[in-house]
Amino acid sequence: MRIVWLSVNTSYAHSSLSLPLLHRSAVAAEHVDTWKAVEATPHRHVPNVFAEIADAAPDIILGTCYLFNRDFLLRVLQRVKTIHPECTVILGGPEFWTHNESFLRTAPYVDAVIRGEGEAVIGDMLKKLRKGEDKWDDLSGVCRLTNGDSVYCDNGTAMLSQKELEGLPPPAEDEFFDFQKPFQQLETSRGCIGRCTFCTSSLLPGTRKFPVERVQRELDIFRRMGVREVRVLDRTFNEDPRRCVQLLEMFRTHYPDMRFHLEIHPAFLTPAVREQLALFPPENLHLEAGIQTLSYAPRKSVGRPGEKQSELEGLHFLCTATNRNVHVDLLAGLPQMSLDDVLSDIHTTVNLDPDEIQLEILKALPGTSLAEHAASYRICASPAPPYEVLQTEHMSCQQLQTATQYSKILDDYYNNKWFKDTFQRIVGRTQEFLPSFRSYLANETGHPLDTPLSLKRRFILLHTFLEQHYPPETPEKLNLEINWLRAGLSASHGLRSASKWKHPVPPDASLENGTASLIQTHNVRVWHISQPDAERWVVVTPENGSAVYRRACRSELTPEDNRNA
Repeated sequence: MRIVWLSVNTSYAHSSLSLPLLHRSAVAAEHVDTWKAVEATPHRHVPNVFAEIADAAPDIILGTCYLFNRDFLLRVLQRVKTIHPECTVILGGPEFWTHNESFLRTAPYVDAVIRGEGEAVIGDMLKKLRKGEDKWDDLSGVCRLTNGDSVYCDNGTAMLSQKELEGLPPPAEDEFFDFQKPFQQLETSRGCIGRCTFCTSSLLPGTRKFPVERVQRELDIFRRMGVREVRVLDRTFNEDPRRCVQLLEMFRTHYPDMRFHLEIHPAFLTPAVREQLALFPPENLHLEAGIQTLSYAPRKSVGRPGEKQSELEGLHFLCTATNRNVHVDLLAGLPQMSLDDVLSDIHTTVNLDPDEIQLEILKALPGTSLAEHAASYRICASPAPPYEVLQTEHMSCQQLQTATQYSKILDDYYNNKWFKDTFQRIVGRTQEFLPSFRSYLANETGHPLDTPLSLKRRFILLHTFLEQHYPPETPEKLNLEINWLRAGLSASHGLRSASKWKHPVPPDASLENGTASLIQTHNVRVWHISQPDAERWVVVTPENGSAVYRRACRSELTPEDNRNA
């Protein structure tokens, strides 16, 4: 049989383990078929992807469907089925954790969908298709319409036992594993200790772990293939502290050239786990902490595990270390959550100083308890992807839109190195800043903050806001003026006038920021800027490295300083 796997990922950098896992499982079941992978992103031209599949004249089309690729995937499949009506189209993925009758009736070009883990059913399914058998009642997880589409057949959820999971061969051993991606995914477990009602992991029966030996076997393959970035697929990597320590020690000692991305729960950081984290060299760890919210009522309403104080203390530990990057996830739109709760979460997190903060609107994903019982949670969510919450008992549509605008402000300013320190200081000074700055941006830009802003425009907007709302020479405004030059923007049309400096930096100027050796770099540019508090020399290299030297204004000099000057 000719099988086409249609892989639609959100971008070229992303990839899915579904194809190598399912292909490897099919090969293990001794099914020798001709497989072809067609890869696309939602930005590709639909007719081109359709033509590539139609040219292969497939007997079967398989694919994974999730909220970000669903519309594109279905547009392609509808065209293919028109040309090849005899082709069997079978989909799996997170979209089908729910009751699937309505989907199948509205998408007649899809013959069946699989709820659950495809590896548990792929072998038997291909065997039946090869024999032309139409009876699939014994295939777990299969949902389809039978008897001339009059009857909906639902065979529950396909699920691997712990023993079957342990027997899965590593996907990196499969011929369809793509080593050209900028990062690779490493599955170390399935499921999660938490039972958060908005998460699809809560639909799995607890946590099932892959053997440590299998993890090492796959990492050895990564090393041979030159992989440097590894994203570990484990919802709560430190759920089992002993296993966490074992894996961390293995990552650090056996694979020092790799950078590992891990999902860590800050409330479950035992002393042994902290000790291991502290041993990693700089830049070898990227940690994602899914805080979601620190407010008690929303946490309780969705079953979020861990106590607030333990989570705050653990997050403080993660963020104060210099040998790791920390990314924090926050949610807006949870049941029992108000806009004040969202602002409180932002302020608390900003003051803890993670490297990055991402605020998203909650999604009521198909099959989750949150989606199935939305009415009892008193939330209203979009019935179409991405299933975002539209309104709750405590947040109106307008307030959720405001939260979306806060998200963009965080991305534009906190998550950008040229603004982070300035932004952080202002947020720490007053809780009125974010609401006022949001309103100012909406008025000045003339749109609801849903279009990109250039770096230059972001500088100007924040600088002007500070001029209008804060004392004339606030330190944050002066810092913006320096960072404008450090970012390589025009000195002649800057936030404050600056001139090119053609002489050595004065010996009485002290290094304020950056590395002194940058001054020796070839083709270095030096700008002189006079600010109310000091004179500064900004050194900028072609690679955007920078250093700042400061000399106090005369009014700051002591009598002894003046005599020496």
